[in-house]
Amino acid sequence: MSLEPRSPRTRSERFGGLLGPSLAGPAIPDHYKPAGRIRRSQPDKGSESKVVSMIVKSKKASRLVPEGPHVAKLVAVAGKPNDAEPKKVILRFKVEGHDDEVTKQVPVSFEQHAPLRHDAETLLGRQLTANEAEDGLDLQSLVGKAAQIVVGHKPGVGGKPIAAATLIQPVPPEDESRA
Repeated sequence: MSLEPRSPRTRSERFGGLLGPSLAGPAIPDHYKPAGRIRRSQPDKGSESKVVSMIVKSKKASRLVPEGPHVAKLVAVAGKPNDAEPKKVILRFKVEGHDDEVTKQVPVSFEQHAPLRHDAETLLGRQLTANEAEDGLDLQSLVGKAAQIVVGHKPGVGGKPIAAATLIQPVPPEDESRA
């Protein structure tokens, strides 16, 4: 029994011609081709590569308060999901020169290092005494107080960006006249 070397077969031959003439597979339809610069592998004589440009525009100008520190006034305090038995408190701030409000959500807790207590003390401009903390504080009494807020953008419903207060600080002395 003699063993003769077999001639190499192409991939197409091995699969009975099911793959078509190209090893790359079938041609890619035009709607799947990427936008941008398209180069032909073998351009026609006398023709050059075509350039396809794509221009993307936003639907509206962004009205978000820019990220960074801003002097703002507390305009509303609300409970979430309701004011009777809230699980979170929403603090709404108004930045001068901007239409949109900036919000901050904090858990309903008035313990020593809780964010709500820290923010209330910042807005009041002083530390709460132990008796004041035990008796509670009417959060509506904070409405109208000024603070410097640090604004950050985060994704909201449907991925649309919203402005949120990430930090509440006392108003700097040079900005007290604006507050």
